[in-house]
Amino acid sequence: MVVQEKGDYMGRMLGFSGYVENSDFYIEPQEYYDAFNFLVELAVGSDETVFYIGRAVDNGYDFELKDVMKVVWNGYDWVIRFEER
Repeated sequence: MVVQEKGDYMGRMLGFSGYVENSDFYIEPQEYYDAFNFLVELAVGSDETVFYIGRAVDNGYDFELKDVMKVVWNGYDWVIRFEER
């Protein structure tokens, strides 16, 4: 159980994080362009063509991703894919 004390910053944005498809870890929250470029490097290094990036929001004990975007290599560039739900 997490008890939120006055002055806690639960819910605050920590930066951007994400993960490469078929990976089991998130990268450390950082500035958007740094996170994006790092995820590109991870994807290329692991022969993946998809990664996900989103806002890292403090949840009191770690962070969770919000507003996650799917990014796909289309053979020429990394593009954001918007999928209908």
